[in-house]
Amino acid sequence: MKEINIPFNKWSKERLRYTKRATTRTKKYGEIGDYFYADGTKFILNLVIKVPLWFVLQELWGSEGAVNEFELHEVWADLHPKKGVDINQMVWYHHFEIEIK
Repeated sequence: MKEINIPFNKWSKERLRYTKRATTRTKKYGEIGDYFYADGTKFILNLVIKVPLWFVLQELWGSEGAVNEFELHEVWADLHPKKGVDINQMVWYHHFEIEIK
């Protein structure tokens, strides 16, 4: 287990406080058991898998903190203006939990 750094935009930071328990990235940021801090809270990775983007958009949008798949689609498009939303792109899905003390 090691500390990792995962950057989050404003949209994600707001949702980390309430509903966001995953982040999907084009690169792998860590392994199960690795942890990161956001706004003073420790989050621990409990699942790291490579999946097609369509699966995240269709099935995992809630854990990303989105209100529906369309919101997550829009957020992804804004974050990746050059590549856009290639639903067949393989991406890294990092699921995490808040450390319970």
